[in-house]
Amino acid sequence: MNRQDWKNPVIWAVGVPALLALWVIVTGMDVLDQSKRTRVQRTTAAEVKEQALEIRAQRRLAGNAENADSVQWFEGESSARQCAKASFIAQNRLQRGESLTKKMADGGIQFTETYKLNAVRLIQAAQFIDCAERNYSSVNCIHINLTPFGGTSKDSWDATIRLQYTGR
Repeated sequence: MNRQDWKNPVIWAVGVPALLALWVIVTGMDVLDQSKRTRVQRTTAAEVKEQALEIRAQRRLAGNAENADSVQWFEGESSARQCAKASFIAQNRLQRGESLTKKMADGGIQFTETYKLNAVRLIQAAQFIDCAERNYSSVNCIHINLTPFGGTSKDSWDATIRLQYTGR
């Protein structure tokens, strides 16, 4: 091809759309491949989550089978204060927020309580949740909201934690 051929409008009218169409096809195939990989990863993640829940349930059952009298029930604010103490959170940095109860079909009561941790480190918030879920029967953290605390430390947060548990 010489320089004169490039000035021909037919080459531009046919060549550019053909190249664009080829580019769209290649990109579309890549998107479809990414979509397939995403579906596979979602399926794998769901399976892993299911297995983790099963393992957790089996551990709780095993712990209950060993000593049924050792079940500790979450007692609201007093249990939350014990978790705060275990997480090295000062008592004045823990505040109890709203508390909701719901009667369940089996006669039990489901509690949902919100706790606010002021100016804590991220590890302390995680330890608080871990203490509640690990040490008390049927406690689950269903929501956490972290807001940077305007202090001098980069690792200072206000954490709003919503716990849900079944009570007696």
